[in-house]
Amino acid sequence: KYDNDNKFSTFSFFQEFNNTIPDYKKRFVVKQELLQFYKSEIEENDKLFFDGFIEWNKLNNRKKVSEKNLEKTRILYPEYYDYCKRENVSIRYTAELKKNIHSILF
Repeated sequence: KYDNDNKFSTFSFFQEFNNTIPDYKKRFVVKQELLQFYKSEIEENDKLFFDGFIEWNKLNNRKKVSEKNLEKTRILYPEYYDYCKRENVSIRYTAELKKNIHSILF
């Protein structure tokens, strides 16, 4: 309904609109929180730390990345999952925490 005392202003409209938008705070899930749910399903669940890549196509031995390795990679290092699947690459895991950029679980 039109009100003479309250003229429409785009600035006022968007200012009011902006003030009514709720704040959104994204919750970051730490990988350790999820690990407890998957640990029993991971092959060699004592070996959780990155130890290198095995690039099967470059080795020319007709082997390929295993489904278990891909699943472990999907759970522990999801940022590498698509790459490993597409390029036929396995991640080699170790039980020792090595101080490098890939030891991102702990």
